[in-house]
Amino acid sequence: MPNGFRHDVMLWRLVLRVDNVEDESISLRVAARQENGRIPPWAWTDQLPVQITLRRTLHSEPVHSHAVILSRTEPVASVTLRPCRVELAAFAVATSQQRWALEAYARLDQHGLGGCRYGLLFPLPYKLQEASALKLAECPALSLPIAAPSPELDDIEAHQSDQTGTDVWDPGIVLASALPQLLPGSERTLELLELGAGIGLLGFVAALLGHSCTSTDLEAVHASSEKFAAECAELPALTGCCWQWKVLDWSEPPDWALERTWDILLGADLLWYAVGHDVTPAPRSWAARLQTPLLRFLSRLRFTELLLAERERDLEATEEFFQILDLFGFEARRVDLPGGKCGSLTAAVDVAIWSIRHSCLMTVPAAIWSRDTVTNEDSVFDFPVPGLPETVRACQSLQSDELGAVVWDAAVLLAWFLCQNDWLCHNARILELGAGTGLVGLVAKALGAEGGLLSDLPMLVPLLEDSISLNASWVEDMAAISLDWEDPQCVKHIRDIFKPQLLLLAADVVHQRVPYLALLETIRYICDLRSPMATRLLLAHQDRQPEHTDRFLEAASEQGFSSRVVARHANEKTCLAIYMLSWNEPELHISSFQRKLSVCTTFAGAWLQNTVDCSVELSPSEIQFSWHRFGWKRRLQLPFPVDPEAASCTLYRRRRQLLVELRHSDESKEM
Repeated sequence: MPNGFRHDVMLWRLVLRVDNVEDESISLRVAARQENGRIPPWAWTDQLPVQITLRRTLHSEPVHSHAVILSRTEPVASVTLRPCRVELAAFAVATSQQRWALEAYARLDQHGLGGCRYGLLFPLPYKLQEASALKLAECPALSLPIAAPSPELDDIEAHQSDQTGTDVWDPGIVLASALPQLLPGSERTLELLELGAGIGLLGFVAALLGHSCTSTDLEAVHASSEKFAAECAELPALTGCCWQWKVLDWSEPPDWALERTWDILLGADLLWYAVGHDVTPAPRSWAARLQTPLLRFLSRLRFTELLLAERERDLEATEEFFQILDLFGFEARRVDLPGGKCGSLTAAVDVAIWSIRHSCLMTVPAAIWSRDTVTNEDSVFDFPVPGLPETVRACQSLQSDELGAVVWDAAVLLAWFLCQNDWLCHNARILELGAGTGLVGLVAKALGAEGGLLSDLPMLVPLLEDSISLNASWVEDMAAISLDWEDPQCVKHIRDIFKPQLLLLAADVVHQRVPYLALLETIRYICDLRSPMATRLLLAHQDRQPEHTDRFLEAASEQGFSSRVVARHANEKTCLAIYMLSWNEPELHISSFQRKLSVCTTFAGAWLQNTVDCSVELSPSEIQFSWHRFGWKRRLQLPFPVDPEAASCTLYRRRRQLLVELRHSDESKEM
């Protein structure tokens, strides 16, 4: 089925067309359709009774009515309503008792057919009147001026809009129906942002619940949202909603969207835009993934949760989106609606609702961010290491023109990340690139690194030496060196890079004033010298210029690095991220079935030629792999508590895989 549409799990929609309006009669056509066109004959399992009524307003009592029957053999019915007082009717409405069919309306124009307006009636969601802070008793449905056939079209049940943003698709209808159960009760008004909104149905329903919502989409669909706003404005009980519609392009997001912190994002059928408008598989490379505007936009946005409704399409492109969420620092879980399905609309279609959140947000204590208030030429930045007596001190030169002469936020975040993941530093040799003040490398030393090198341009080496001297009471085996990224081969004389446990560190080195592509060449040269050992770089970055970040990560992918986000931090001033770039590292896949867990590790062939000395350490909540000879270790949080005593490890040499099988701790107790 093209685009993943399945007719047997799609909502039915009634559609009206006004053929003629005279003094005492109105000629209409009514049909049933689905969101992408005509209902196929095999989908008609029964007849569909339809009641056509004329009304003064959309929600007033009928002044005239007529019943028709739609069926597989007669999917379109022509009706002439006479005699009737046309001057009393402003709307024609088609309704059905069939629980999966949305009602349709036509706003009549007494002076001709050119002014007729068409749309659907969306029933207000289950429990909305109880959940909303507004009085909605007089408004049982919202009028949606979506794409409907114009009077000159004959094949009304097959009509489709030329623009997807001018229609309301099934995932949007399902999510709108579920919002009263999904939006948490709160004493304060939540700030919501609707993405790819089209006419803005999700945002408007959220506003009816008493929240403040901004619906957004491209400029091309703005006219449709204005029609929707005009229709809703005619319903007096809906006044007071805090809802607005704004233009937003994911590839060029405005400051007003990036500078605010949003409680909840809303979206439906977004992957259609996110991964391309066809069914071809999404490319697997980082370079292609970074061309996904939605993921790039979400990476820059400050939000708590994204509620996303998508069809259960069996398309590789959709699967790809969810697979790479982890690489961008997000996690997704399928939402089970409280109390089962929340109405007939959600029971009728094959749509899943997902909750997407940041998986690696870090909170940094305010004291860590504090800057020395000394304003003369020299100052010292103090970084207390949690749980240790040492306070790392880094020299700054506040009046220097050199970028690296002060401690930047990215360095502070990376230092704090190491404090929370000190196992990365244990027994490692450190090489900090573009070290500046040397803060990050010195913190790594305090956390258990054997020693290492702080490197930067020649004019910053004295500052690095001053930082080492400030910590001389506890620092050993640390040195400052000059390293020119434009000459990658200079690193082959550095003995530390040949040690198995090497950790590369860098903070705020990807922006237009730094030759970051030359840095990447230097890192790649280090990896080649170390091969077949694994190499890992932790790169902290402030997202000032996303185009440079994209260019760096694209180039890293082309060079053969794997990349993923391991930490994010956002405050009122800035957004920061930490990327882990890996070379020659094994691939890890974790899967669960019922109450069992499997962790599969795939190694490079060279790692299995001799004695296998990979160690596995288990706790009820974590698993850690270590292969010291090749300089690799990895720690994973497990999705549920396990029994370490019941674990089994099997090595498959031909497949180059190590399989660890685990059981839920409760299951082991029962046995």
